[in-house]
Amino acid sequence: MCAECHGADFRGDPLEGGPPLAILSIYDEQEFARLMKTAVSQAGVPVERMSWLPEVELNDRDVADLYE
Repeated sequence: MCAECHGADFRGDPLEGGPPLAILSIYDEQEFARLMKTAVSQAGVPVERMSWLPEVELNDRDVADLYE
């Protein structure tokens, strides 16, 4: 699912607008959950939400699965 916007190698996809996911390797699970639920980065900076996220409310299990 992530590859659709972030590319098959997760290095980003300029056509779809998905950024590279390598930066997420520095996030712990709690920071990742905050990012996914609030669109606030580890540094406390607001980031652009994924285009489909406003339509879907992720629960804790969804976020944990994505983190894993």
